[in-house]
Amino acid sequence: MGLLGISPGSDCISGGRDGVGYYVAQSEDSGDEVSEQIAVVTESQTVVDVFSQYETPSISVVDPSTYDSEEAAREAFNQEEIAGYLVVQEQGDTIQSTFYHDGLEQEAARLEDALTQVQMNLRAQALDIAPEEAMHLSEAVNLVVQEVTPGEDNSDSFAPIISQGLTIISNSVIFFFVLVYVGFIVEEIAREKGSRVMEILLSSVSATEQFFGKLLGMLGLIFLHTVIYVVLGMVGYAYISRQAFYQAFLAELPANVFAISGQLGWIIALYFLSAFLMYLSVSAFLGSLATKAEDGQKVVSPLSMFLLVGLYIGYFASSESALVQYASYFPPFTPLLMPMRVAAESASLLEGWLGVGWTFLFAIIIIFISLKFYQASVLVYDDTGVLNAFKQARSLRKSNQDAQ
Repeated sequence: MGLLGISPGSDCISGGRDGVGYYVAQSEDSGDEVSEQIAVVTESQTVVDVFSQYETPSISVVDPSTYDSEEAAREAFNQEEIAGYLVVQEQGDTIQSTFYHDGLEQEAARLEDALTQVQMNLRAQALDIAPEEAMHLSEAVNLVVQEVTPGEDNSDSFAPIISQGLTIISNSVIFFFVLVYVGFIVEEIAREKGSRVMEILLSSVSATEQFFGKLLGMLGLIFLHTVIYVVLGMVGYAYISRQAFYQAFLAELPANVFAISGQLGWIIALYFLSAFLMYLSVSAFLGSLATKAEDGQKVVSPLSMFLLVGLYIGYFASSESALVQYASYFPPFTPLLMPMRVAAESASLLEGWLGVGWTFLFAIIIIFISLKFYQASVLVYDDTGVLNAFKQARSLRKSNQDAQ
């Protein structure tokens, strides 16, 4: 192995020494006793000068002049005088090396880094690059690492949670409120027909006035109950807001977290109203098909199952699925599904507002159709079943149209 013309006092050697200085400093700072020694076998004076000061918390390098050949180092290794030996050859501006050891795997990466630094300085000298410039080119990037937890994220991380929670609550409220008040209006109309009170009422007012009277009366009852629930909620909130655990919880939330779902809240409120307009008008028509109070549950069951299908689609189907996407544009299901899609960001706010408009338009159409059938069926009495009562009401409505 021939020694290339690199003088010990050259800048290359100085750069190599700087490259391994970290390991020496690390050993001195650690305060640990060096437990193993290795030998470096090389004819490169550059490598000799660099590794003469090489030391880590685990190993140190014996005097490079101690072993002048690979065979001598191997014999010392076999006799356990050293823990390993590094054979280094300098070929032009390239370093070729082999590390023989017993249980020093963790040192291989450190030795490789040191030899890489030597090779970089050799190539810098060959390209007539000053060692300072070479060190500048290889300067490490300053990487700032910050570990964060989901609880420390910004307010955007709360948006899906707040929005989806709001839609789940609203869907449950819409479902149970509609079921309760639909049952009220169906039972009331069925009771009036069964007791023949309906005939007395219709002798004083028209079927149209009675239809809208019942619809507005039920909406007024819903509004009154909603106000009561809101007042109770405000009283409960006033009590909870003074508790220490609630203050601690608010301190963990971003300041604008409750403003994130503002538009979605208005959308849900309007869907809430449109759902009642649709289903209450349909329930008034269904109630007019009942002959006696006992038939009320029979006529409202199909409407309940219809609502339940929409609720289950929203709860158990993915907001990205084709079923939810198509069903959300079906007006009877829109109040239940579109808010969930907006909350999950599978639909835009614009789609949510368009859905509100489409649902109200559909509700107006349903009110008009229900009114026409209500006018025809409110005085129809048929003990053979609801379906026959519907057929008779349809025939009567057709006859009225022909007469007009």
